[in-house]
Amino acid sequence: MRLFIGYTPPVGIMEQINGWAKPVLEADLPFRWARSPTIHLTLHFLGDVNTEQQQKLISGLDLLLADTRPFPILTDGLGAFIRNGAASILWAGIKSSTPLTKLREQLSLMLKGIGFTPDNRPFSPHFSLARIQAGHGPVSIKQLSPYLIKPPPLTCQFDHLSLFSSFLLSDGPRHDKVKEYRLV
Repeated sequence: MRLFIGYTPPVGIMEQINGWAKPVLEADLPFRWARSPTIHLTLHFLGDVNTEQQQKLISGLDLLLADTRPFPILTDGLGAFIRNGAASILWAGIKSSTPLTKLREQLSLMLKGIGFTPDNRPFSPHFSLARIQAGHGPVSIKQLSPYLIKPPPLTCQFDHLSLFSSFLLSDGPRHDKVKEYRLV
């Protein structure tokens, strides 16, 4: 089963972010938009995990998150990941913060300790909103840049973390919660 560890934003925050992204949607650029229930902040993507690994992972998360307290996170406007000079993913950024960075580092250490190879790429916290549709030409950053706005940040409480299973379907991914951890 494909698994990842992530955070889902509150509905009210997503409604405001969708408002920011509405002009991009109306511009009829060739993006495939994520469905709101699948939008999340990935802390670690684990890939295919067998049942034994999954049980170790759940036990490790149980221990690590038992003493983790909620903390605020702030949005950081709209942006895009660029590949070969063109936009590939449209995202809503999350400002990096000490508690978020510390939690990701703690997760990395726990994952390494139970036999996973954590992702060592630089952490760029974001909610992926849309991806370029397969078979369409590129969207240049020049085309997209008028829509990459930086409104005042929104604050939301990072008060839960979930272990998700991920299924790649023809109409887009589906993410199911395997287990949710409430931070108290």
